[in-house]
Amino acid sequence: MKTEKVKVGLIGLGLVSDSHIKAFQSHRNAEVVAVCDLDEDHAKEVVAQYKIAKYYTDYNEMLKDEDINLIDICTPTFTHVNMTVAAAEAKKNILCEKPFCMNLEEGILACEAVKKNGVTLTVEESYRFMTSILKAKEMIDAGEIGKPTQIRQRFGEWIPKEGVLDNRETTELHRGWRMNTDKAGGNGFPWMFDHCVHFFTAAEYLMGSKITEVYSLMADNSWMHKNTEDKVEMSLHGGTEIGDIAMLTWSYEDPACKGVWMRAEEMNGKYDYMTGLWQHAVLEQLPRWIK
Repeated sequence: MKTEKVKVGLIGLGLVSDSHIKAFQSHRNAEVVAVCDLDEDHAKEVVAQYKIAKYYTDYNEMLKDEDINLIDICTPTFTHVNMTVAAAEAKKNILCEKPFCMNLEEGILACEAVKKNGVTLTVEESYRFMTSILKAKEMIDAGEIGKPTQIRQRFGEWIPKEGVLDNRETTELHRGWRMNTDKAGGNGFPWMFDHCVHFFTAAEYLMGSKITEVYSLMADNSWMHKNTEDKVEMSLHGGTEIGDIAMLTWSYEDPACKGVWMRAEEMNGKYDYMTGLWQHAVLEQLPRWIK
């Protein structure tokens, strides 16, 4: 559904919502018309901070707002399919946070609703627009560094930016849901399900070929907790009592191409100087400028 100006109704005012609001407000052809959150006090704070005209506490009521032509879904993963279908039936275009849905069946259901109602659906992805990845892609497409045949990724320790995490308590409604596999997906490994979207998107983009199969290797660290009564809680930087995903490998449509990801965080308590996502491409030929 083509529009002259994007008029946004944003659902979910958690951690990621600020970046969405700022991005829309920085674009001349976009406007945040309204926001929606179960926490009315917080919704009032957001509309005051960003000078937004309206707020809702019920997204079904927001879908009736005729000023809105795009619904931006920034809520927990388990709500995505129902909200996407409802927005499509209300004839609204949709931007949805990743991961798109809990499973393939939900994704198909949402896509069918979008197609039936003639609206546009886009799933948010940020890593593909990192300046380093964009530059690498530019050089690959220009033939300056040869064709990649293997993508190697590793993930180092997170370093939160100052001021990004607010002082609100981590509860099931605010950030805590990401560690609940019933709400975040992942069949027991919600952090991996939530974050692997970024790994695979970047790997496909740089390789220029679609991923066809993914394999995972679990590290069984249950022995670490046999002699302790301390409860082991999952965090963004580790696993559970049963273990963690330590390595992923994948294949592409191009049979000459492969990919591998491995964790490099503080699983063993040792310091790792690497931070964030690190990628290395193995090339089939040396760059022309290397003699």
